[in-house]
Amino acid sequence: MRRALLTAVTLSTVPTVLGCGRGPTAPPFKAVVDNKTLMNSVIEKHANVVWESVGLVDTAQGTEELRPHTDAEWTNIREAAVTITEAGNLLMLVPRAQDADEWMRKAGDLITQGERMVGAIDRRNPQEVFDVGADLYEACVNCHRKYMPGVKEQYR
Repeated sequence: MRRALLTAVTLSTVPTVLGCGRGPTAPPFKAVVDNKTLMNSVIEKHANVVWESVGLVDTAQGTEELRPHTDAEWTNIREAAVTITEAGNLLMLVPRAQDADEWMRKAGDLITQGERMVGAIDRRNPQEVFDVGADLYEACVNCHRKYMPGVKEQYR
């Protein structure tokens, strides 16, 4: 009798113990806008904040260096870089993902360059922000060459 009771208690706890490793089910993802709108409203808008934050501008008075100077300016470009980086994850979700192969690699490249940008900003290194900005731009162009109508024809 004791053995049967012990077996019954043990077996009744197995599903509970095995289920403990699982987290909550992810909520369904609902894309509110299409990829083009996401690109224009989120990614491009914030990429321009980053790209326009550093560089050299020739004027009639000479060459002007663009760079963040205040904590607020550095925070602004960091928030833009974080937004770009996390938007790369949005591009990987169904129904946004165009395919499971090259699209995912290109979205991953956006995330990688975004992470590098956040690091450059955290180091407050304008030259590194400029250099990584070129790599970020290249990640965008590489994807556009493949997936963006109109742009891909320009590169044929």
